[in-house]
Amino acid sequence: MAARAAAEGLVTAAAPAPALTAATVLSVTDAARALPFRAVVARAWLRDRDLVRDVPGLGRVVVWGDVLEALRLATEAPPPPPPAPRLATKQIEPRRPRARR
Repeated sequence: MAARAAAEGLVTAAAPAPALTAATVLSVTDAARALPFRAVVARAWLRDRDLVRDVPGLGRVVVWGDVLEALRLATEAPPPPPPAPRLATKQIEPRRPRARR
């Protein structure tokens, strides 16, 4: 049914979004749209992490792999705390029964 509607021109299919890979270079606006934040927050987030590059001839761009790395680092669990220092203990040997006289 959907194929017939598309063939008759009743439904227009949206072009699939291009896949974002680590090598994808985006404008700051497109990178902000791809993030799950409001645009203003996303732009500030990119800028605060120095992810916006100024490339001569291209303008201000973002390498998506840098964004992925920043997200990974932001969501990594902190390393566990070092173990508590242990008190030095002296090895105590069990008492031997006294010899009776």
